[in-house]
Amino acid sequence: MIKDNKSKVWLNEIAFMRPCLLLLLVAYHSFALYCGAWDVPVGIEQNVEAYRWIAHFTCSFLMEGFIFVSGYIFTFQLLTKNKFSSLWDLTKTKAHRLLVPCLVFGLLYTLIIESLDLSVAGLYNLLSGPGHLWFLPCLFWLFLMQYLIITYSEKKNDEETKSTKKRLGIVAFLFLVTPVLSVIPFPFRFNQSLYYLLFFYGAGLFYKYSSAINNWTSIGKCLFLWVLLTISVLLLYPIMDKNTESIVSASSSIARVPYILANLYMKIFIAWIGVTALYTTAVIYCRTHSIGKIMLKIGACAYGAYLFHQFILKYLYYKMEFPSYTGTMMMPWVAFLITLVLATLLTLLVRSTKVGKKYL
Repeated sequence: MIKDNKSKVWLNEIAFMRPCLLLLLVAYHSFALYCGAWDVPVGIEQNVEAYRWIAHFTCSFLMEGFIFVSGYIFTFQLLTKNKFSSLWDLTKTKAHRLLVPCLVFGLLYTLIIESLDLSVAGLYNLLSGPGHLWFLPCLFWLFLMQYLIITYSEKKNDEETKSTKKRLGIVAFLFLVTPVLSVIPFPFRFNQSLYYLLFFYGAGLFYKYSSAINNWTSIGKCLFLWVLLTISVLLLYPIMDKNTESIVSASSSIARVPYILANLYMKIFIAWIGVTALYTTAVIYCRTHSIGKIMLKIGACAYGAYLFHQFILKYLYYKMEFPSYTGTMMMPWVAFLITLVLATLLTLLVRSTKVGKKYL
């Protein structure tokens, strides 16, 4: 851990991971249309094989990485800083931090990118987080569930052996049960929270055993993880794409379930390799380097940049003639640079105000 001149504690590994994940985020959405995740703008060719693989690699552990970072920090706050005196205190704080921006940015998103729909379905979409804003209510549920799990599993009067058994039981439950439950379409993104809970809680274990992981980490193991990630993406994503085709063509909801679960568990496997590879890279970097002010500043902008970036990309791709100016090959690269700079600058601008710093 390091402290800045105002005695604020920064977690070194997380300070390293945040800017990396921000780059992956903007890169993935810049290339998302080439893997079928976004619609194709008029005049743009979708079948660019290299760009499809860029999209696959950049999203292979992207959102799981963001969830991991949040879970790591939150566990640090609970176990080390003794923050949040009660579940109600946590609920108020996170509702203010996550659900208020979800409503504000969600309304802007529907007005600027989509179209305002005052029907019941439209209002439900707004409350659930339209577009990329689904992440905010999803994260809200994760904080509440993690608080309850840690309150149960980290009781002060428990022996370490008993606590370890609890943690192993929780991990088994989160791996075997919650991904299956996430298939059920629970409202307000709760089903997505069930999928990501394994990464949120797992991040807490990484924090708790950070010293042991640091001792275990070596350059050779880190390189092995990156090679394993590359091989896993190359081998498993084509299978996942075929499963997705089967999901679309399935005759019933029940027939889709095996393909959905297969994709979920392959994604979990790939994402954990990627998250661990990035975390061990951060560990190795922090052994010999300090986290500079620029990296800290960019990392502090990650949340705001997440909120802003899709506005910019969607506007460039679908509301302007930008694609016709750049063409197929240059469009994602130029869009990536423009979006990264603008999203960061907008976040810095908003965070320079008292209200903006409170929410972003």
